Amino acid sequence: MKHFLTPEDEAAVVAAIRDVETRTSAEIRVCVTYRWVFRIEARAWKVFARLGMANTRERNGVLIFMVPHRRRFVVIGDQGADSRAPTGFWKSVADIMSERLRTEDKASAIVAGIRMIGEPLAAAWPPHADNPDELSNDIARD
Repeated sequence: MKHFLTPEDEAAVVAAIRDVETRTSAEIRVCVTYRWVFRIEARAWKVFARLGMANTRERNGVLIFMVPHRRRFVVIGDQGADSRAPTGFWKSVADIMSERLRTEDKASAIVAGIRMIGEPLAAAWPPHADNPDELSNDIARD
């Protein structure tokens, strides 16, 4: 099976997550699935729960869930993140990522989405003195 991201791509994505999470107490995860998923958003919410993203202290986790075989992905945020995001924000992140996936490499597209997500998260949830990294920064697999 051909992997969606190379090891170098994965390293760039993880570095972007770490960088953004130094400026916020929020958590960002990326998950890639090689399953054939029909209801992508429903599956993303299941993965969100399985990854423990609903258990963050401030309910401010965000998941980028990617399904390469269908050439689809979704960006979802927990209730805290969703309540502070401007109307249509997740869609605007997805639109930027979609455009970059068509014109640039995959890692650049995902990194752009992570950085875009990071801006409002940092404004809403600056890092605490005890800013624990509540969730892994590694790319999850489903």
